[in-house]
Amino acid sequence: MAEFDPYLAAWTGLLSIGTTILAYIFLKHLESRKIQRTEKKLAYSKFLQLTDEIITVLSDLYNVSLIDFKKPKNEDEASALVSRLMSFPTILSNDGTMEIVRYYIYGHDDNTTQTKQPRLSLLQAVNIFFEDMQTDLVIEMGHIASKQTNILNRHGNELIALNVPTTVRNAMSSTLGLIQERGTALTIALLAKLAKQPLVQDLEPWSKKWSITYQALKSIMELDLKKTL
Repeated sequence: MAEFDPYLAAWTGLLSIGTTILAYIFLKHLESRKIQRTEKKLAYSKFLQLTDEIITVLSDLYNVSLIDFKKPKNEDEASALVSRLMSFPTILSNDGTMEIVRYYIYGHDDNTTQTKQPRLSLLQAVNIFFEDMQTDLVIEMGHIASKQTNILNRHGNELIALNVPTTVRNAMSSTLGLIQERGTALTIALLAKLAKQPLVQDLEPWSKKWSITYQALKSIMELDLKKTL
C-alpha cells in the first residue's frame, strides 16, 4: 500500500481550489463580455435606427418642399395631391404633422358650421389652404428633425460609456457631421424658397458621401461586436 503523503495531498487540494477559482474567474469574464456585447449591440442598433429616422425626415422635408403647387381642377386631382403628402412617412407617423393636415383639409368644417356657411369641398380646401399647409408642414418637420438630432447626439454620448473603440467613435463623428451638413444646407435652401427663390440643390455629392460613411459605420460596429465575442 502506498504511503500517504500529506504534502502531496495539500498541494493537490490547493491545485483543485486554484483550478476552481480560475474557472470561476474565467466564466465571470465570459459573462461580463457577453453582457458588454449585448449592451453594445442594443446601443449600436438604437444609434443606427435613430440615424435612419433622421435621414427619412430630412428626405421627406426636402421632397415636400419641392412640391410645386398647381391648383387642381377636380376632386380627383385634389385627392391625389393630399395622398401624395400622406405618402411621406414623416407626415403619416407624427401627431404634429397629421394635425396640420387635419386642420387645413378638414378643420374648416368646424368654422363653416359655426358661421352657417356652406361646407367646403376637398377641391376648395386644397385650392385655398394647400400652400399654407405646405409651409406649416415644412416648419413642423424641421422641428422634428432638430429634436431627433438632439436625441441622436445624446445617445452617441452615452455610447462612449460602453468602452466604444476609437474607430467606432470616429465613424459616429463622421456620420453626425454629415447629418449636420445636410441639415444646414437644407435650412439655407428652405430660407431661400421662403424668399421666393427656387429651391435647387445637388444632392448627388452628399448622397455619395453619406452612402460610403454610413456603410462604413455599420461595418465598423459589426467588427467591434465580433471582437467582443
